[in-house]
Amino acid sequence: MSSEMTSSIIWFLAQLKPNGFDRACVNLERQNFKIFMPVREMLIRRGRSSQKSKQPLFPGYIFVGTDPENPNWNSINNTLGISRLVSFGKNEPASLPEQLINGLMARCGEDFSLLPPENLRVGDTVRAVSGPFAEYIATIETISNETRLSILFDVLGQKKRAIIHTSDIEKIEK
Repeated sequence: MSSEMTSSIIWFLAQLKPNGFDRACVNLERQNFKIFMPVREMLIRRGRSSQKSKQPLFPGYIFVGTDPENPNWNSINNTLGISRLVSFGKNEPASLPEQLINGLMARCGEDFSLLPPENLRVGDTVRAVSGPFAEYIATIETISNETRLSILFDVLGQKKRAIIHTSDIEKIEK
């Protein structure tokens, strides 16, 4: 989605019912709502095997866009697959800041997959999101090219070095 498309849309955050994503998408699109659910590729382990799978960045939630002239958020609440719209203390759901949605969309590709961070520097703290080091917190030691970098992580009190692909990490802001 382009940023000019998002500027004419009001975005809400909706909580999905368990396993309700597919049903919610079909029914929201039928009602002419826009949907946005950023995903990231993660390594899923099952026993001794593992495979990469696209997982929601915000599990259980989906962003729903509607026309500002006719927000009609009540119909979102009554959509199959949707549990409720997230509200902040009022009976009315709060719309999300345009900068938040535009920023998330800028970090995603055409299929809403989260792109690797562009502004990585030596010394940055990162978390591995997939691969054999998934969920480890590490420090960038060197950046060899645009797609590979060397990280240092702590294992039992010792610093260990690994080479990892930039799509397998996310930067942790301090």
